[in-house]
Amino acid sequence: MTFLMQSLNHQSQNISLDDWITLLTLCLAPLLAHIFSGAPEPSYVCSTRPKWHDRICFYNPTTIIWRYMAVVDRRIRARVWTPLDMAASNALFWTTKGWDGSEQMIVDASIYCTYLPEHPRLQIISTEALKTTITTLQGLQFMYRYIPGTPGYLGDRYFAVDSIFTPLACFGLIRLLAAAWLTGSFAYTPRPIARVDLDLSQLMSLGKRCSFDSLQENHYGVDDLKPRYYELSCRRSRSIRVLNIVLLTSCWFTNVVCFILIPTFSANPHIYTVTDFLTSVFYFIMSTMTFAVCTFYLSRGHTMTIIPCISRPWYKAYTIGLAVMLLVLVIVACIETRKVVCGKFTSVSAFYANADPCLAEASTIIQLDANSNTLSAFGITLKTGKEGSATLLDEGFWYVNFSGTCLGKATNPADVRESIQELANIPST
Repeated sequence: MTFLMQSLNHQSQNISLDDWITLLTLCLAPLLAHIFSGAPEPSYVCSTRPKWHDRICFYNPTTIIWRYMAVVDRRIRARVWTPLDMAASNALFWTTKGWDGSEQMIVDASIYCTYLPEHPRLQIISTEALKTTITTLQGLQFMYRYIPGTPGYLGDRYFAVDSIFTPLACFGLIRLLAAAWLTGSFAYTPRPIARVDLDLSQLMSLGKRCSFDSLQENHYGVDDLKPRYYELSCRRSRSIRVLNIVLLTSCWFTNVVCFILIPTFSANPHIYTVTDFLTSVFYFIMSTMTFAVCTFYLSRGHTMTIIPCISRPWYKAYTIGLAVMLLVLVIVACIETRKVVCGKFTSVSAFYANADPCLAEASTIIQLDANSNTLSAFGITLKTGKEGSATLLDEGFWYVNFSGTCLGKATNPADVRESIQELANIPST
């Protein structure tokens, strides 16, 4: 177990404005996609509004992941799944008593409902389908780049400001379980419109988009909602809860292996930059808390689509702590990020690695040391003049000192060495 810790270095002073815009776009894209796809606008069924510290918890990745798993559990246990069930299961209800995502809200919030989805399932052409596609592609990108054994595995690479939120997409893959029953096509008003009698068996047969007017016309009754869900002890509910716990364990294990175990126990000493270290700490804390909290509530049989601890002071403190860590991580990454010779970005200093971020897994580095007996000199020859205007005899050439990095592809590193020795007129050893 060997690793080195690099001190904080300011290396971003030579990055252009155009590169900064690209970097920040790539930086924030996974974070914003995860948050805005998993945290819909609240549905207010009272005249009061939540304070900022009540709302901020919905942007916590733990809250978003719990919502996905709770929607799946409710759908699996439903004897009958209607647009009303789908709307209430996706809504974040704010009541006079605070947040409420219980099954009883399907009944209680029905008098506030003014708009329902057309079908009790995902529409292929919809915003939710687009969100699912984006989060899935980002999750596949994470697996392609960071899971050992995949074709695009980056190996021992270093985070920069453009990649610090890429691992967040791993948790976004859990959305696939609930994708078929996620929707934003509903609306609830803060004031009750009328007491509506809803007959859910007739509601299922609606072939058009439901609205408050259509609910009144068909006189549907909500009193039959409660027995429409199977008990938590049923096999289907237990199976989906076990599957959710397995997925949580997999996400936690993936983060620990990719960002802690592999760098720490690799054959070559890993160089931790401050960006690398903070990124590893952030994902370890977030994944561990998500695994612990969600597993605890899953094992205790909670069915709320809003995580039960959302109003607890400790959960608010945890959420604010994550937000502070994110801000610090972005600032540190902006300070340490630098551009390497091939145009990619890294946080490690040139003293430790310059061409490493440009290499594929099977690449080989051939170092040219001026003090080496084997390769004591190396340069570049030009047939034209240094300024492009001088003329030379046929046998003449300009010899230019080489002090940078040469990137190329060779099938046999020995051929490269022989070419360098011949060019520099160095005898073979």
